[in-house]
Amino acid sequence: MMLIASAFDIVTYPLIGWFTHRTRTRWGRRRVWMLASIPFLTLASYRLFVPPDGVSEYYLLLWLLVFWFGSTMLQIPYCALGGELAPTYDERTRIAAWRSWIGIAANVVSKLVPVIAGLCTAYFCFDMGGVRNNLLIIGMMMVVLVPLTIATTVAGVAGPTSIAPGAWHFSLLPDCTASICCSAQATSSICCQSRPAQGFSVRPFR
Repeated sequence: MMLIASAFDIVTYPLIGWFTHRTRTRWGRRRVWMLASIPFLTLASYRLFVPPDGVSEYYLLLWLLVFWFGSTMLQIPYCALGGELAPTYDERTRIAAWRSWIGIAANVVSKLVPVIAGLCTAYFCFDMGGVRNNLLIIGMMMVVLVPLTIATTVAGVAGPTSIAPGAWHFSLLPDCTASICCSAQATSSICCQSRPAQGFSVRPFR
C-alpha cells in the first residue's frame, strides 16, 4: 500500500508543479496551494490515525493517497516559494539552508509526538491507556497542528520579490552550451547556443 501511494507522486508531482507555476491570484501562485492542502492533510491524518472498526486495506490505500496528494500540494509550492523570496543567488541559498535545518529539527521533534500521546493517556487523560487511545491523541494533534502550522507559515511569508536575471550554464553536446535562464518573473527555460563547449561546467551567472 505504501509503495502504491508513493508511486502516486509520479503523477501528482509534475501536475501540481505545472498548475502552481501557472496559478495567478492576488495572494500569489504558491501560498494558495499551500492553504488548499490543509483539508486534504487534516482529514487524511485523522482518518489514518483514528480509523473505524473493521476497515480493509483499501481504506488505508484511499486515505494514504489523499494524504500524499495533500502533501504534494504543500511541498511543491513550499519548496518553490523559497527560490522566489530573494533577488540574489546567495540570499536564496541562505533561505534554502535555513529551511533544511528547520525541517530537520522539526522532524526530530515530531518523534516526540507518540511519547507525548503515551504520557497523556497514561497519566493525564483519565488513565485511558492503550494503543487506540494513543492514536486518537495523535490524530487530534494533527487536526490542530496541520492547519495551524501551514496557516502561520503562509501568513508570515511575504510575497515573492522579483528575481535577478541569471542562468546556470552547462554542456549538453560537444557543440552546444545550454543555459537554464531565470527571468524576473522566476520562470525558467532552457536555451541552446550553437557554440563550442569543452567539458562539463556549472556556474551561476548574473
